[in-house]
Amino acid sequence: MTDRRNHLVIVLSYGDPQRALRCAASCLAGDGADLLVVVNPVTAGAPPAPALTQFAAACPHADLLLLPRNLGFTGGMNAGLRWGRAHGYCVLTVLNDDTTVGPDAIARLDQDAREHPSAAIAPRIDFADRPGQPWSLGVTVDPDDLLPRHLSAEEFAALPRRRDALVAVPLFTGCCICATTEVWDSVGDFDDDYFLYFEDSDWSQRAARLGVPLLLDDRAILTHEVSASSADGSYLTGYYYARNLLRYATTWQRGAALRMYTQRSLRPAVRTWREAGPAESARRTFVSLTGAAAFVARRRGPAGPALTRLLTALGRTDRPDDD
Repeated sequence: MTDRRNHLVIVLSYGDPQRALRCAASCLAGDGADLLVVVNPVTAGAPPAPALTQFAAACPHADLLLLPRNLGFTGGMNAGLRWGRAHGYCVLTVLNDDTTVGPDAIARLDQDAREHPSAAIAPRIDFADRPGQPWSLGVTVDPDDLLPRHLSAEEFAALPRRRDALVAVPLFTGCCICATTEVWDSVGDFDDDYFLYFEDSDWSQRAARLGVPLLLDDRAILTHEVSASSADGSYLTGYYYARNLLRYATTWQRGAALRMYTQRSLRPAVRTWREAGPAESARRTFVSLTGAAAFVARRRGPAGPALTRLLTALGRTDRPDDD
């Protein structure tokens, strides 16, 4: 990359390279930021897709960082943040690869970060298949189960709008976060112990505890292919969700951790009996309890190879009772 700019957008790619290319192209369609595509390989040691290599080689404002193995959301984004610091960028934005950036979204985030160098900034994120319908206008803590969830449009509208048109929100989704290098240094990177899920809420809580304002600019708009970047609903996803829910809850809502786990992980798994039958309910309950057991055993980071194979194989099991 030549003629480096001051703002780096870090796109984390896993699986489909075309998804990352679409996201990268939308980022570079605007002006003002360089791009780093971080590749989490599906198979350890695998080379990047030729299309990604060719894209980075042909684009003067894009680079490619291939990781040796899948480091999850936390490890992949943290590798990109370290790369950005090492190359002297002043503003760093982390971005899911299943997003498309609006024409002036990156420029707005860049301006916001420079005008508010002690704050973290997030955009409005809409559903890709439902134009104009917000997927995320920031995140809040649900008053019933104390876990993070997206603000509703009504809740967001009720928040006070600052004179600069930004809105302070309780928490961010990790889909897109922009901040100066100083803010990233102050708050720290994503906690690698999470690997996947709840790391963004944990980061937001740490930022808020330090007094870092979390500001949302709803004039900067992204669209998001919801769940395209992960195997949403898979058993491996369920494992990470259950394990990390307990980790997050015991860190930030210590007295309510068991209730939070029961309401958001165990009880929904058991209740799949009604819609999907007893075998599926048993599988999902097993996954939830396995995640809870991993938390109790203080297992962090990626699931071990044996457990990954087991949960992947479980997802391929024939389900005669699921029809």
